[in-house]
Amino acid sequence: MEQDYWSVETILAENQRIPCIFNVDVPGLGYLEESGETDVSVKLMKIHKNARIELVYWMAHMLAIYDIVTIQMPRAYGSRVRAAIDASPTSLQLHNLLPHWYALAARLAQLLESSTLSTLLQKTYVGRTALIYDLAILLSRAETDTGVDSSATLTYNMQTFMQGLDDSEQVLLQACIATTRTMQEYLA
Repeated sequence: MEQDYWSVETILAENQRIPCIFNVDVPGLGYLEESGETDVSVKLMKIHKNARIELVYWMAHMLAIYDIVTIQMPRAYGSRVRAAIDASPTSLQLHNLLPHWYALAARLAQLLESSTLSTLLQKTYVGRTALIYDLAILLSRAETDTGVDSSATLTYNMQTFMQGLDDSEQVLLQACIATTRTMQEYLA
């Protein structure tokens, strides 16, 4: 997913919360801590060094550049997820982890210069693309056959996989369906 200032997908991807640890005391930003306090004086207090707070990516990115925070790896890319991807990339419901799983992972991999995260992204994408293409073929065939319900042609596992597609994978699926339909019309 390319980074575009006016892109809704980019805005949504960069509004995902990620865990951060503050490296310095920051006065006047106590409202960023989710303490539940309604008193304004408490909210305007400082954030203390080593405080753990979840910040939206765009804010954490800017603060990390100036070494005000250290970005922690979100759970959506943690050891459990890596183990699940190693076992079977298609078994994960990425949309349930993060709707923009790939987009945020690409940004984090670049910001944190993480080869582990880059490898995870590549392994996940390569492992899931073939099934997305298979889904596209089945769905395009079902839509061109009259009177056939597209969900009837999919196995339970394929339906579950389709529900867990990340937003960029959903765009890929729609593009594959359109391309497959066009190819079928051309060959007919």
